[in-house]
Amino acid sequence: MSYRKSVGKSEKPVRCKIESAVLCKYNIDESAYHGGNLNGVAVHRLMGNASEVFSEIEMYLSSLAHDGKCGNDETKLVCEKYQQSLLLLDGVFSVLCIPHGKPVPDDYKRGQDFTKQAAKLWDELHLPSTPKQHVLLNHALDQMESFGGFGDMMEDFIEQSHQLGDRAEFQLVHIKDFEEKAAVQAANESIS
Repeated sequence: MSYRKSVGKSEKPVRCKIESAVLCKYNIDESAYHGGNLNGVAVHRLMGNASEVFSEIEMYLSSLAHDGKCGNDETKLVCEKYQQSLLLLDGVFSVLCIPHGKPVPDDYKRGQDFTKQAAKLWDELHLPSTPKQHVLLNHALDQMESFGGFGDMMEDFIEQSHQLGDRAEFQLVHIKDFEEKAAVQAANESIS
């Protein structure tokens, strides 16, 4: 007999209750357009409120009463590890966001400390190793150091470039002749 059958299905699954009672309070919600996962804004909110969010999750989980529940000490320890891992990843991202030409050797040292501790917690929590996680914790700081910083070339910068390109393309949509379109686009770029 499976564990679920022996314990029975709860009326409100724990995950749904955490999402509705804790995460929604901080405007951290899954995006339907993002595959049901947290998008970048929600992740920023989660990282920025990690202490409060995981304290509340711990209180909620500790208040549950059923046979399959782990002890309150273990719940507290796991919540603290998740909280700490988010704070460390936030530290890694803050170092990686330093613009080109601005990082100093101490920034790299700080980033290495953050990544080393985050990787240790990642393993302790038995989180899956993904290509993005591997690159972040094993290669991103080396790349940052070789480029002298690349915070001004992060996703926000790229997204803004996409928006500017879309706007420029929309302005040229009525011009059918390729050479005329290229000339107008070159003229617009030389003005800006």
